[in-house]
Amino acid sequence: MTATALYVPTYATRSPYITVSEYKSAPTGVNVDQLSPRSDVQVQNDMLSVLIDRASSYADEICQQVLSATVDTQVGTYFVRAGVVKIPVDYTPLIQVNSLLVGSDASHLSTVTDLSNAWLQRKTVEIPVTGWFRSNRVKAALTYVSGFANTVTTVAQAVGDSTLTVASPVGIVSGLTLALFDAGNSEPVTVLSVSGNVVTLAAPLTKAHTFGVSLSALPAAIKQAVVFLTSALIKSRGSEAHVMASISAGPSRKSEIQDGGFEEIDLAFELLKPHRRSA
Repeated sequence: MTATALYVPTYATRSPYITVSEYKSAPTGVNVDQLSPRSDVQVQNDMLSVLIDRASSYADEICQQVLSATVDTQVGTYFVRAGVVKIPVDYTPLIQVNSLLVGSDASHLSTVTDLSNAWLQRKTVEIPVTGWFRSNRVKAALTYVSGFANTVTTVAQAVGDSTLTVASPVGIVSGLTLALFDAGNSEPVTVLSVSGNVVTLAAPLTKAHTFGVSLSALPAAIKQAVVFLTSALIKSRGSEAHVMASISAGPSRKSEIQDGGFEEIDLAFELLKPHRRSA
């Protein structure tokens, strides 16, 4: 007989934090036309996409948490005071609570059916619970959404469209304002409702957009940090040394890297500091 942890990570649903178009439109001064021996533009873009995805992963490691929205389940023993259980969440910012199981022991957990009175803060959630417990402590399993909504559109959009079809709706909730990052054609949008992968907007689009455009609540500083990290990765290509053997500890100064690479990594660290996970 085995025991299975309830924690279910959703890292695989994460979209890179910038698109190829966003990187190319940034003033990096980096040549992205020779990332592969093949001169085909699509091959070069595919290689750049791989590096952007890797840079996004490095940003997560620097911050010690996945920055884009994920669905996570955490379990533990928590205090109940005045009929309210207070649970500090492992990952932030807290966006939504999906479910809560509570009980006096792990083998007798019951679903809290009414979450309408839950009080969500950035790092904690307080939820009224009912029932008889042997002490002022309960076992609980909380499933919640944390992080910044970040995905891409999968369908081209015309002026006046009031819906967006996205790759992943995780973290997209009613009332949330996101940005459609579309090089020189960006615009903010506010969410009215979400059904599956279709996001209905509070107001129609004012610009036309191709598919594959970033729809994100990520702060601009995080996106800029990923631009810096991508540039550093490009400049490290061909080096005999590992540039970021331990990204959370910073790059090794023994690594060979083109001019500007170390400065870009340092700048990325500074931009990501406010988003690092705290104990």
